[in-house]
Amino acid sequence: MTKPKETPRIAELHRRLEEGNNDFRLDKNTVCIFSAAAAKLTNKKNFENLTLPDRLIDLIRNKSSAPVSWQEIRTLWIQQTKLMSEPKQLKKMYGFMQLKLQKEAGKRLDLVQLIHDLIATSLLPLLFANATVRQYQILEQDQQNKRDFLLDLEQVPQRKRDKLKSAYHSVRATNVFRREIRLRAQGKTERQLDFLDSIVELLPTLGMDRAADSMAMIHTAVNGPPGAAAACLVFELVRQDGWRKTLTEELNNLTPEELFRSPLSVAPNTHAFVKETLRMWNVPILMRNARTSFTVGEHQLEEGTNILMSPYFIHRHPENWENPNEFDPSRWLNKKSPIKPDSYVPFGWSPKSCIGSQLGLIQLILLSHLLCSRFSILVDDPQSLEVMMAALPQPIDFYGELKELSESEQHEV
Repeated sequence: MTKPKETPRIAELHRRLEEGNNDFRLDKNTVCIFSAAAAKLTNKKNFENLTLPDRLIDLIRNKSSAPVSWQEIRTLWIQQTKLMSEPKQLKKMYGFMQLKLQKEAGKRLDLVQLIHDLIATSLLPLLFANATVRQYQILEQDQQNKRDFLLDLEQVPQRKRDKLKSAYHSVRATNVFRREIRLRAQGKTERQLDFLDSIVELLPTLGMDRAADSMAMIHTAVNGPPGAAAACLVFELVRQDGWRKTLTEELNNLTPEELFRSPLSVAPNTHAFVKETLRMWNVPILMRNARTSFTVGEHQLEEGTNILMSPYFIHRHPENWENPNEFDPSRWLNKKSPIKPDSYVPFGWSPKSCIGSQLGLIQLILLSHLLCSRFSILVDDPQSLEVMMAALPQPIDFYGELKELSESEQHEV
């Protein structure tokens, strides 16, 4: 059984849930929606017909901008992720991650920081493919600053100086995107296979401010949850000795090229391991703001109401899952118990679910291949490790040595 530690706030919400309060009002302006069906309905009602905010220049002029549906950007980005999931692009991602791990091999490492950095930086070329070294440095500094705040287990409120520092890095990162959008729109730099190129397509309608803000938003989105999922994947790999051996045998029988061609089908055990990791270790609490007034079950949500939802609670609820606190990838292989509708939401709910869900799954499978066939992680006492559910799920005191395997060791494995 794998039950995590929880911050006092999350533990209190969990206690109320276990008392049978699936959906309840926490205070005058906050409603908790923790049941699977109600969470799906809440997202549908809250985000249908979602449009982007007005352009800054129009706000100054006290006029409305031409409306742009969030779905327009989402559709273009989903099309890009499909192209990014092709073998040639996956080979680049795999090579990037392998090279970064090679540079850290032989050291004693904070594995949480290592994996978060690995995942976030390997996704940057998907956002902005032709960035200069200096531009990548600016983007990485913004990522690290945000990550330091997310991974602070004490959850200390930011001081004014920290807020100013965060704003400074965010503005610099946004300006990097702003400059490249302008250059591509003017034909001064080449178009690329990346998310930024989709924004260039919509620039005449979006305007520069909304275009740059859209890139800043996705830059924030790839930093945090994807790294947390990967860190928890590594946590389970070092703890689940039997499953690690199963994955190693499966993945050692595949060349990287075979994996790139059909990553979601050629390694079923690995795919199941990844899916179970995402079930067990997901974002504890998501807070949304009601965009309009609507009703969910017995609760009337007025515009501006805070809404708390939890993939973590849904994934651990005994009404939704058999033995919910057991890490059991075989539940995805034998399918003895069919998955209940809406009870598996590792990438959120439509219409604002993660646009890169499939690519995220693939990246975790590629990482599994690297860590089972090209590298090993040595941890002193893996069974004593624990995860804290805070802003993100985070393995505690997760230190170890990354070892690159020689060719002979790879064959022995």
